Amino acid sequence: MYEGSLPAAVNYGGLGAVVGRALGGLFLDAYRRYGDPASATALADARSCLTRGQFGAVDSIEDLLAEAFGVGALVAAYKLTATADNAVEGMEAYSSMQMLFIAMCHNKCKGSMRGNKDPVCNALLQYVPEFADAFRCQAGAPMNPSRRCKFL
Repeated sequence: MYEGSLPAAVNYGGLGAVVGRALGGLFLDAYRRYGDPASATALADARSCLTRGQFGAVDSIEDLLAEAFGVGALVAAYKLTATADNAVEGMEAYSSMQMLFIAMCHNKCKGSMRGNKDPVCNALLQYVPEFADAFRCQAGAPMNPSRRCKFL
């Protein structure tokens, strides 16, 4: 999840994604408890949008929603703080931003701490413009849909 000798993109994608998901969960809890009706509507819209997505078959829509709120902060934090990264040996063809997303999804692979969660990565990242940019997904492709969910 974190290894000091690895590039920042890998560590942000590993530990940063876990922290972002936890913060997203706290954010959702706070909005449920203390939010106004407009907040409740926005959360319901985001939840509904995620379930209609290309990769909507996930174990928990609430977990996915928490990750959705966290991934925006993760990408923003990485962009603000990371400098040029060294490449991971054997993966030099990937950019730093691509490595961020690869590491984030690797945490969900079978054998890692969260089990096999392939649909979660696709279900979430299809709505992240930085993912589509990093991997040059064509407009309208499954991982770059013309209609994206909005997360507050």
